[in-house]
Amino acid sequence: YDPATGAYVGDIAAFADPKALGSYLIPAHATTLAPPAAGTNQIAVWADGAWMLEADWRGWSGYEPDGTPVRIGAIGQAPDPTWSATPPPPNLAQAWAAYQAKAQALLAKSDITLLRCLETGVPVPAAWAVYRKSLRAIIGAATGDPTQALPVLPAYPAGT
Repeated sequence: YDPATGAYVGDIAAFADPKALGSYLIPAHATTLAPPAAGTNQIAVWADGAWMLEADWRGWSGYEPDGTPVRIGAIGQAPDPTWSATPPPPNLAQAWAAYQAKAQALLAKSDITLLRCLETGVPVPAAWAVYRKSLRAIIGAATGDPTQALPVLPAYPAGT
């Protein structure tokens, strides 16, 4: 068993005691008593000279009702009934920020089209100017409706 937690870690061979015929040397942090069978999210723990079963949710992660992430790292701790394994939906401010980030990515991607127009001497079509202005309006707005459709990408300028 683990010396810090008492958790069962596996079997180990005991060697014969050369000083006492028929006796065995029991390794440190080991016992001759077999641990009980552990069920789902349980582990056998050696404490006070006996095995007991403890909750074992180590590694489980989820969310508190307010969206705060939680992670279980200790034996004996189980998820609180109010916790959820799925993240809560974003609030309006978070959804708007994500929407603005998408608009920012589209604006950055549209720079390539403008550069191609400049490099090839093709005038920037009015539809592209309107598209970019719409994206900048979203990016600069303090708040808005994150469920609205983003501006539609215009046709690529011929010759670019």
